[in-house]
Amino acid sequence: FSDLIGDREDQTNQLIDYAQKNELMHKFLSATQYLHEELDVSYFSVEQVEKRKRLLSIRTEKTTEEEAVFESIKEKSLSQLIQLQEKYPDDFELSKVTIDDLSDVTIEYLSDWDSLSMGVEANPDLEPILLRNILVAEKTFLESIGSRSSLVSFLKEKGITLIEFIETVQKYTEKALEKSTLFRATDVSVLLRHILPNDYRWKSQFETQTSGGHLGNSYRASYETKAFGYSIDSEYEPTARTIYGYFTPDTNGVLNNAGTNPPENSVYQYGRASCKIKDEAKRHTTFLFRDSFNADMPLDPAEKPHYLSSLNQGNVRGFWEAMMREFSAASLCAAVSGRYSETQIHGGLKMSDIESIHLSTNNGVSEREIKDMQIAVEEYNKNNPDNTIELVIY
Repeated sequence: FSDLIGDREDQTNQLIDYAQKNELMHKFLSATQYLHEELDVSYFSVEQVEKRKRLLSIRTEKTTEEEAVFESIKEKSLSQLIQLQEKYPDDFELSKVTIDDLSDVTIEYLSDWDSLSMGVEANPDLEPILLRNILVAEKTFLESIGSRSSLVSFLKEKGITLIEFIETVQKYTEKALEKSTLFRATDVSVLLRHILPNDYRWKSQFETQTSGGHLGNSYRASYETKAFGYSIDSEYEPTARTIYGYFTPDTNGVLNNAGTNPPENSVYQYGRASCKIKDEAKRHTTFLFRDSFNADMPLDPAEKPHYLSSLNQGNVRGFWEAMMREFSAASLCAAVSGRYSETQIHGGLKMSDIESIHLSTNNGVSEREIKDMQIAVEEYNKNNPDNTIELVIY
């Protein structure tokens, strides 16, 4: 009982789940005594046990023909898993993952992983690290379902099973990435003084020693090692480090609870100019439906999204309601609890990757800055006739 966490209801659910899962009636009775509660022993009836199994199942119902097709898919996924475990033989967490630990959604996701080609020469380990993190994270998530009383209650309320919930979130995640555009929020002054006239590229905090969020090179290097496989040495190849942006379905880069400017974008602290990134850059981009700082969920390739990178486990009800709305900048912002949806661009971000720059006085840009940007973009286009960009004032 010393490992129990949460309030009395949470503890009750944890003990019942443990007892039921291990078919230990004496543990169930001990839980009753410990909690001084009258618990319904019918919880262990065949009907209740089967009902709970169906509720928390990670398998879809299949016909005989569908089962045969899925077995072929499962074999491919098992081969991928074995290859990954052979690549990282000393990874204890990964070694504990079996194909039966994974949901049907993730088994299908895993089966065609080889079709992915992010093409990040500076980090050849990026793809296997991403996959490793996804598989370990799902095993951990599914094992913890019994203690997630709010999620279990939500499933019962909606009358859906766990696998139906996962399938819905997976489809939403895929739709969100398909309908969204990548942007980089940048200070107007940085564009005017550095990127447009001279650098032609964005620099990470390892080069600039500045950040619109948390500036901590050691922490960031440690995180990028875990998430992407980059060197933990914060001095290592600063030009090869990740550049951070965001995604939104709004064509001008708007992302906030209103879905319009004003109010200002939820990424305003990183800059009030929204630089639209060309679709080709999605190939070497990863994403997360939240700020990656202190994030405990995996990041996915933008061209191959997985449901765990969007699932808001802290507010399942709010996340579900946002999913059910028409997909927009406002509903996306609601899905991420009013913050923003982050992208991580690998292999650098250059002006040649930018399609257009979007400015608005409703997003805090001054008229003077707009005039200066018009001159700077005109000059840039004159000097780069093969890679012109559009300036959009909205």
